[in-house]
Amino acid sequence: MVNTNDNQTDKHGRPVLSAAVWGVALFCVVNFWMLVAKPLAKVDPESLPSAHTWVWWAAKEFMSESHPPEVVIVGPSLLMHPIARLDAEYLNKDLDYVHHHRSEFMAHALQEKLGTHISRCFNFALPGAMMSDDYIVLRSMLLGPKKPAVVVLGLGVRDFSDSLVSCPAATPPFRYLKRYADTDDLVDLVMPQFWQRFDYWIGKNIYAHGKKLDMQVALAELSKRVLGKESSRLFPPSKLVESDPTRTSPANMRAEVEEGWFVMRPHQQLPYEDNTREYKRRFRSPNTAMFDIQEKFLEKFMADCRRNDIQVVLVNIPVTPANRALVPPGNYERYIKLLHETASKWNACCVDLGDDKDFVAADFYDTCHMNAAGGKKLVEKVVAYIAQDDMTVAALKNADHVRLAGSKAPVPQ
Repeated sequence: MVNTNDNQTDKHGRPVLSAAVWGVALFCVVNFWMLVAKPLAKVDPESLPSAHTWVWWAAKEFMSESHPPEVVIVGPSLLMHPIARLDAEYLNKDLDYVHHHRSEFMAHALQEKLGTHISRCFNFALPGAMMSDDYIVLRSMLLGPKKPAVVVLGLGVRDFSDSLVSCPAATPPFRYLKRYADTDDLVDLVMPQFWQRFDYWIGKNIYAHGKKLDMQVALAELSKRVLGKESSRLFPPSKLVESDPTRTSPANMRAEVEEGWFVMRPHQQLPYEDNTREYKRRFRSPNTAMFDIQEKFLEKFMADCRRNDIQVVLVNIPVTPANRALVPPGNYERYIKLLHETASKWNACCVDLGDDKDFVAADFYDTCHMNAAGGKKLVEKVVAYIAQDDMTVAALKNADHVRLAGSKAPVPQ
């Protein structure tokens, strides 16, 4: 007969079930205390381990800015590459992608066109960024003390429907930037399937699991304070740090990009690359469910900008006819309709360059990415549209007035 008594013992008379019960009870009590007290809430997000991704470099540079930029550019690589390559030619010097996240040409062009000082145009466009990634950039970086006056949001139909993206929470920008912002209200959007939310649920309900990186940092700092110089002897740096991170680091910590990997050179001739196969995979289905989700993120983006007095400039980034031909039937039409309806609803400047005949084959180095020549046309047209939009001009001029007022403020004694 099975003994169900909690005081069941083994052959040596030692308690078995009771110890397990006490262990579970202790874990539940400690976990509950952690969930309420949040002992790791003050861990600096910047101190958490992170792979060197494109977004890591961009966020690091943005947070190091001493003053908020007047303009921030967000969007995919279709916006990132031509603007950065244009600056290499404009400044006539080599530029490393990981250290150059500005548009000096746009700042100069706006200043010349508007007659107002523009000190910074920060380029936060990221490879592969979808609308959900643009939104997490906004929420985590642009709504605080470095809030810009204007956000230039560059978009393409792929930003709403990409068959290579399983869910918005899976992208490098979202995985990294969520450490800087509360995203609990976005769970159903970024992880629409139950199985995608399983790890999130575990992390929210088991504090040590959800805060494992924070705990690692906190314990490291504690050991330094308690042990002092002995901590470096007792806990030497991992051999992984000393070796090639691209070969020996865990997969989720391997760098996407490092210093010197991608350097832009002035007047660099780029051979044409046919990336049709890649975009056939990205556009292999209409992916209506993803489009619905990304449409909601665009709405959230515009609403948050309105609440925070940020003027938005919507830009439909031009691509080649070959690239547009790969888009599933109906998706481009839905995207263009959404773009114009959004601009109208939120009174935003809309720069629709999708059918602009000024962009020719020579302006592209593949089916969708522009070179420096295409970037120059793009920036000049965006600046021209901005100059004709009274609300955007007013936002930039007001930012200049605020800057001047701040620079003339008396120094506290």
